[in-house]
Amino acid sequence: MRSIVKVGLVGVLCGVTMAAGAALAHFDTAPYKLAKKAVRVVVPRDAAAPKTAEDVPEVQADDLDQATFPSILPELKSEAVTIPATRSGTGGALTPAEDGVILLTHDGLMYHATGPDDVTGLKIELPENGFLDYQEDAVGRFSDLEHLLGNFRYNDILMIQRAGGRELYASFTRYFQEDACFVNAIARLSLPDGSVRDASVPASDWETVFETAPCLPLKPHRLALEGHMAGGRMAFDGDQTIYMGSGDYHFDGSIHSPDLVISNDDSYEYGKVMALNIETLETLMLSRGNRNMQGLALLDGALYVVEHGARGGDELNRIEEGGHYGWPYVSLGSDYNKQPQPGITTRGRHDGYEKPVFSWLPSVAISSLKPMSGVHEDWDGDLLMGSLKARSLFRIRIEGDRVLFAEQIPVGQRVRYAQPLEGQLVLWTDDRKLMFITPDRFSEVDPVVKALKAQGMSAEEAGRLAGNFVACRECHSVSPDDSYSAPTLANIFGAPIATGAYSEYSDALRAKGGVWDREALTTFLTDPESFASGTSMPGPELSPGAISETIMVLEALSAPN
Repeated sequence: MRSIVKVGLVGVLCGVTMAAGAALAHFDTAPYKLAKKAVRVVVPRDAAAPKTAEDVPEVQADDLDQATFPSILPELKSEAVTIPATRSGTGGALTPAEDGVILLTHDGLMYHATGPDDVTGLKIELPENGFLDYQEDAVGRFSDLEHLLGNFRYNDILMIQRAGGRELYASFTRYFQEDACFVNAIARLSLPDGSVRDASVPASDWETVFETAPCLPLKPHRLALEGHMAGGRMAFDGDQTIYMGSGDYHFDGSIHSPDLVISNDDSYEYGKVMALNIETLETLMLSRGNRNMQGLALLDGALYVVEHGARGGDELNRIEEGGHYGWPYVSLGSDYNKQPQPGITTRGRHDGYEKPVFSWLPSVAISSLKPMSGVHEDWDGDLLMGSLKARSLFRIRIEGDRVLFAEQIPVGQRVRYAQPLEGQLVLWTDDRKLMFITPDRFSEVDPVVKALKAQGMSAEEAGRLAGNFVACRECHSVSPDDSYSAPTLANIFGAPIATGAYSEYSDALRAKGGVWDREALTTFLTDPESFASGTSMPGPELSPGAISETIMVLEALSAPN
């Protein structure tokens, strides 16, 4: 390992990064002596990821996936393309670069994209991470331990423009075969002038600028190396500091590692938020008692992180230097078996430690966190969080010391990374979709008025009917793909009853059959309960004339443009 200067809360104990072999002295026995206690599993051999653009699978953009997602403010329109896989597993990251983004995939490949129909594999090799050595040990000398190779990842990527040129920073888990141990690492690469698409860079050009200490051994309990618990997400302050969330790799005193808790021990740079000065390579341990931070963002001078709880208790934390955030001694959630997390001293209260700014109960499985600017004027200054389990984006508004709201925007995909760009969002999902999302700008023309005028109605009459139709729009959208809170009223006339995208139709309405013709709509709008007993639609209390006009609007909204 490199000797890298460390200062601040780490103190004299971690004055320099410890050698890989010395790290094992922190444990009673080396991992290969503990292997007999573990459960043997068969680990399939994954192919090594290709290193150059000549070997990178070509991205086919012939059939772009298109979708529309509702949000409280703008409607979101998406086009997506699938990136081929070369080995199993999930993960990946995005960073803005030139006129598009750089995508770092789980399998160690990089692409540059300006849109779903313009994706190019890069000839930039990533820094050596020891994956092939770990793979060899997993099926060889440590085959008695449990392994999941798909969890071994590159964790994040960050492009920085400095006075001397552009630099790429990559964070990743690094395995050292000789000592059978692993660290969280950051490496940097000075990019040559010109387009990143034209760059051809070998792995040896990367410089390691940070490695956590000590080097952790393979675990005899559960999975030997839990790369999905590495954290590794980064944020840059625009000057000379990179912040990284270093996860605890499940050394948390639970069934994953019953004999060791490292997030509270300052001799371990895990379960901590670390600050790296990229000029001097000095490091500072900002916080302790963190778990698995999958998003970091700077907003108005404050550093925010989102980190996974267990079953409940995903947290948004504001990081203060010297702060202790309580893991694994307090949690607002429970273990996955619904029992208290082993070692929890205060359950459901977070007493005695820094409290989260916000917490999600149940867990949504957070995945990334970025400040918003330039995507849509109504979103400027918010935080954008990705979610795996909830298959959504969350738009978070912070005012002062409180979260004003956390709007959920369903996407229908496990969002691994969400990156704002000028005028759009770029998402990377666990099914390897690279999604480009553009917010619709508000139209000057009411879509109901537009639809009525398209049927030959005068502007005055169209405006009158649209005004009377406002009561229906208190619950229902007229956007074709927006059935989030109630069925959309676009294209409903003539459509089969209760067969749209809305998921909460009553059983009675689903069993009704038929189509929404004039007769069915008249009966339903007169008395919804008698039409389908148990429907959630309240009685609109409309006069016969108002019902007839409402149906005229629905016909217009369903007419071809």
